[in-house]
Amino acid sequence: TVKLMSDAITLFGLPTTLLELLSFTLAGITVLLTIRQNHWAWLFAIVSSATYAVVFHDAKLYGDMWLQFMFIATAGWGWYQWLRGGVDHSVLKVSRLSPRGRVASLAAWVAAFGAVAFLLSRFTDTDVAYADAFLTAGSLLGQGLLANRDSSGRIYHRSGHYSGRRLALRSAGERAHQNPAKRSAQC
Repeated sequence: TVKLMSDAITLFGLPTTLLELLSFTLAGITVLLTIRQNHWAWLFAIVSSATYAVVFHDAKLYGDMWLQFMFIATAGWGWYQWLRGGVDHSVLKVSRLSPRGRVASLAAWVAAFGAVAFLLSRFTDTDVAYADAFLTAGSLLGQGLLANRDSSGRIYHRSGHYSGRRLALRSAGERAHQNPAKRSAQC
């Protein structure tokens, strides 16, 4: 049954898998609950990240795969922050980055991009190290900001998170539609 979840299908002309559709649905629920500022969003984020880790592994997007484990850790932290991270362990209030904070966030994104790109290009067999690193760094920054209930985090998180999904679809689709001998040689 695990293979069934990772077999390629075409939906609206795009290659995908049942596991990715499940992950996407869980991520969509996460977004809706986050917009409503409901703390249960973090539970759906944990499950979605776990299933996406498998999707990204299969697509050889290792930066995004490891990012999912970071998302799981920050989701636990974010869940706590949202419920008890405020003054005297009260509910954390929504905030917004200052201009200085935005500059620092962009600098952190650039630094993380460089570090992740180096690691991916040097220690993995991915063919999209720089794109994967850029998306990974942005998603990680956004997740950290979102866990602190900073509304600026949504911009970073969405730009990295959803662009990464398209990269995974492209990569997984190319691998899934190769002839079986070539595909099994890559595994």
